Amino acid sequence: MAIHKELKLSPPLQGQRKEALISWLKNPQVKAEQNCVYRLDGISPQSKEKILVKQYRNGTFTLQTQSDATLQEALVVLGILSPTAHTLTPLEVYYPCGADESGKGDYFGALVTACVHVEEAKLPRLQALGITDSKA
Repeated sequence: MAIHKELKLSPPLQGQRKEALISWLKNPQVKAEQNCVYRLDGISPQSKEKILVKQYRNGTFTLQTQSDATLQEALVVLGILSPTAHTLTPLEVYYPCGADESGKGDYFGALVTACVHVEEAKLPRLQALGITDSKA
């Protein structure tokens, strides 16, 4: 998964981004969501991967894709990335974070949530130790 996030976009820029994405995406669907000006679901015409866009009321713009390549396509469409750029740096697209929760607050007691951020260079060491996704 790849994520691009920007804070505090002005309303005119919010509208421009929305229109650019709607005209580019295959089967775009604008949906209502709490705390969002709009939520936009669609499919990249090139990679055929899903794209999720949320424009929050506070100005935060979030673009979520299934791969770095699809994120790069979307950023080119939005004019954030030059069409001649070949790759994105890991800091622009890769957030090695994981979160999980335990418990069920309304019946079994406290709900505990933990989130971990790992530097990308340290991931091979964790894998060598056998540390994986909790669902795996």
